Amino acid sequence: MATAPSTHSKDSKLGQFWLPLAWIGLVMVLSVRFVWQAWPALNDYRLPEAATFLIEAEMVAAAITILAGLFVLALGLARSRLFPWAFVLWQGFDILVMAASTVYTLTQPDFVMTSLSYLILAVRTLVGAGCIVLIFKSSDREAVFVARPKQGMPVFARIICCLLGIVVGGFVGFWVGLGAGIGISEATDMSCFEGACGYFAFFIGLAGINLGAIAGGIGVVFWTRPKAESRR
Repeated sequence: MATAPSTHSKDSKLGQFWLPLAWIGLVMVLSVRFVWQAWPALNDYRLPEAATFLIEAEMVAAAITILAGLFVLALGLARSRLFPWAFVLWQGFDILVMAASTVYTLTQPDFVMTSLSYLILAVRTLVGAGCIVLIFKSSDREAVFVARPKQGMPVFARIICCLLGIVVGGFVGFWVGLGAGIGISEATDMSCFEGACGYFAFFIGLAGINLGAIAGGIGVVFWTRPKAESRR
């Protein structure tokens, strides 16, 4: 007697791919924790210059890891076919940052690495590499990560993308606004008495944050909306 075909949909096969998604979340939490703990250290002017440089560089890398991680996480939740390679790039960046940080601390006399630090780096690298192998060695990868233009992204994935669009849009808007403010102040020969031209450029940058955040959020909403079926 023939067995009935499986009624499980492609979405129900996520299974083991929750591990890479959970790993992205854990790394982002660790990055947020690092930024929270390292931020006050920048106000300590007794720190060696090498230590200050390392903290600032790692904070920038942590910000990139968090923002890019949100995007990759949204791709994974949306079962996008872009997720596997996006995860490789994100994880590769994280491993590269850890390797560069380790080499820098080993070449600077102001740092002393403990055995626990090496262990944490090794475990984090091995788990990340293991997630890459898990994604590309699984026979279910093609069945799970596919384009779904008609259904669009899940609600949670759309929320993540919208938040990312707001943050990135606000960041870009600030620098564009700041540059525009500087250009306007120079073109109009604005007085810089008591920093007037600087304040003007800064406030234009603040306006750019608002405009960029709104534009980024709206743009992502339209980008992630369900696509209407084409009419024949």
